[in-house]
Amino acid sequence: MQEKSTVQSVERTFAIIELLSKNKEMSISELSRLSQLHKTTVFRLLNTLMSLGYVYQNEKSEQYGLTYKFLKISSFGLSHHDIRNEMKPLLKELSHKCGETVHLVERNGNNVVYIDKFESNKNSVRMVSRIGMELGMTTTAVGKALLSKCDDDEVLSVWNSSEHTAKTEYTITDFDLFKGEIDRVRLLGYAVDNEENELGVRCVAVALPDCYGEYKYAVSVSAPINRMDEETVKKIAGYLLQIKQ
Repeated sequence: MQEKSTVQSVERTFAIIELLSKNKEMSISELSRLSQLHKTTVFRLLNTLMSLGYVYQNEKSEQYGLTYKFLKISSFGLSHHDIRNEMKPLLKELSHKCGETVHLVERNGNNVVYIDKFESNKNSVRMVSRIGMELGMTTTAVGKALLSKCDDDEVLSVWNSSEHTAKTEYTITDFDLFKGEIDRVRLLGYAVDNEENELGVRCVAVALPDCYGEYKYAVSVSAPINRMDEETVKKIAGYLLQIKQ
């Protein structure tokens, strides 16, 4: 196996940075003990970081902490964060692999907004969904996937503030049944819309975290029910669960 080529001073510097990020302020002795670096090495690294403006020293306690310069850098990085661009290759690959339509949605209150869509060329049947379409969370697989990441109080709150008109004969309009469905999603890791939103269409979905670890997005695969039997649902669910890893 080929060994990774690393720069020791950089590794040591980031070891100090990571320790400081978990604590408001730390002494050289603490940093030395936790990083397993000699005190003189820690002192030299801290001085370098201070000269660059990334670390400060508290004059009273003589301990060290990170400055807001790191926050400034991270804010620049987040400003370039675009989940559509990041997910596009994965969604295209998923659509090609499944031979079905793939959606990316974002939560908006009690609803989900479809922010991207990929259709496979393998099948002639096209989904009526469109980018910008907004649907309720309680009747969609993507919505149920997102709600499975919420606590029970939020699930109840979303349910109570949503309309429950039956769109099809399969739409769940009873909260106890819906709560059981959410518990099932939590157990399996994926959600299924079994003609609850549109007759003849079955959908499988998983929730995705954003860069902060918050579950704001979900990915789904939709298809006519004659192409989405139980075996296919499990196979597609496996593909979707791989995206989360």
